[in-house]
Amino acid sequence: MRPRDLLTALEKVAEAVPLVVRYDTFELRITGGRGGLCRIRGRCFVLMDDALPRIDKACVLAEALGRFDLTRISMDPELRAFVARGGPLPRRDNVDMHLIRPLARARPRIRRQA
Repeated sequence: MRPRDLLTALEKVAEAVPLVVRYDTFELRITGGRGGLCRIRGRCFVLMDDALPRIDKACVLAEALGRFDLTRISMDPELRAFVARGGPLPRRDNVDMHLIRPLARARPRIRRQA
């Protein structure tokens, strides 16, 4: 799924929750903040930096939606998996460490006897 389509689908799910999604310009870029879920006067908001790439916006929104019960909301299985993971990469606590392989195999060292 393309990031544009992914973000649009996540925004539709957020409307059904109901969750207000706001894109604002963050003035302090020093903090490196991307945004996140907050509650203001009893309403739930997701605030995000408008300058973020679409995939990062989708990750922030997926992470926020992951805190809600979405069982009654119909959505694509790929989208549901994206929300369950909280983004494109699997969370470390949900990954079986036996399934992770190293990127490269190291050659065995040859030990020289003195």
